[in-house]
Amino acid sequence: MVSKRNQWTVSAAMLAVLAACGSGENGSDAAASNAVSASKAVETVQFEGEAAQAATLAAVVKAAGGTDADVTELQDNVSRAGDAPLLLASVGQTVVDVLPSTGTVALKAADGAPARGPAGELVRAGGVARDASVAAGQAPYSVQGVSGALLATLLDQHAGNPLHEVGPTDHTFLVPVAARNGSVVNDTALPMVTAGFGLTPANDGFQGGLPAERRSQLQMYMRVQNLYGSSSAATRPFGEFNMNTLLVSGAGSVSVGKMLHVMSWTPNKLDNGRYDRTGVPGVPVREGAAPVPYWRANLYGQNMPRWRDDQLVPYGSLVQQWSADNTYVQLWLLKNGSSSQPQLCWNFWLPNLKRTYCQAWQVPGGWQPGGALANGGNFVNDNRMAQGESGHLYWQQLTAGR
Repeated sequence: MVSKRNQWTVSAAMLAVLAACGSGENGSDAAASNAVSASKAVETVQFEGEAAQAATLAAVVKAAGGTDADVTELQDNVSRAGDAPLLLASVGQTVVDVLPSTGTVALKAADGAPARGPAGELVRAGGVARDASVAAGQAPYSVQGVSGALLATLLDQHAGNPLHEVGPTDHTFLVPVAARNGSVVNDTALPMVTAGFGLTPANDGFQGGLPAERRSQLQMYMRVQNLYGSSSAATRPFGEFNMNTLLVSGAGSVSVGKMLHVMSWTPNKLDNGRYDRTGVPGVPVREGAAPVPYWRANLYGQNMPRWRDDQLVPYGSLVQQWSADNTYVQLWLLKNGSSSQPQLCWNFWLPNLKRTYCQAWQVPGGWQPGGALANGGNFVNDNRMAQGESGHLYWQQLTAGR
């Protein structure tokens, strides 16, 4: 007999709209003409102890359910790509284009001419070198990574419910599992979880080089899910959070904010099985309830990275990192198996939240910039150190419905 816990699946994904808390970004950041390479972000900030160990590509790949072979593949991939694909094009700089059909990439100079070596040969970056002038109608991904246009689309997707629908009307469930893609853990002590993210205001297909610059807030949350009393019997604590940062898009490029606002807490479990968040900013106060302690901070990146639509963003790239005082939030571009299944993984190392959260997508055949992606499901690796425990617990979306 299948338990009620096993029957729950995730329903349609909706735009996650959080309470507005403003990033405070300014126009000069958005207009930065030469962003520092995002692949070097970890090296520009020195972390200590376990925080440093958890901030590496290898650690995040493992936390996302990857193997040693996956780690080696992505480390080599980033090394081969070098810095050029992650820099905003400027005079004399080499950029990387994802070419149509073959999915190979070829280098070209900023003026559009093919990049050539000392003997006049075409410079190549994987696959067969081809003249970069055929870059029109570029493929959205290759074995090396995704185009900037596809990265922009990944950042424009949404999952979960708007914040005001978390609770009685939220039908999204991430259930406890033994490991990524592993069996469901039927332990009533473990709560159900829900997660959501998206842009506000929502952009409808801004990618593909619209001339107007669009500024939105990329917002995300994670909660204990107690619809139908699903977590009423749970006894293991689970940290929750809100966060947001600026996303600037349009005119053939996308930029990720230099500042990230993040707030985290662990809800109080009431005698009636409900979860209380009294005292958390933006949450209604429940009369007679004890305030919930929370942590709130603005974290900062070393730069505001920008990618052109026709640039290659290698798999294994650190898209952005925000940090302060040996705490950080990182955003990584990884693969969920094949090259057509990119995933964005958020890596948290905060005083009361140490977690990796990955959202995977499937790029449909014939995809064009601005088109929809198929939801490939999400996964949570929760380091229990933040809850005063040892080891890790895992949650996963069972059905990747939209």
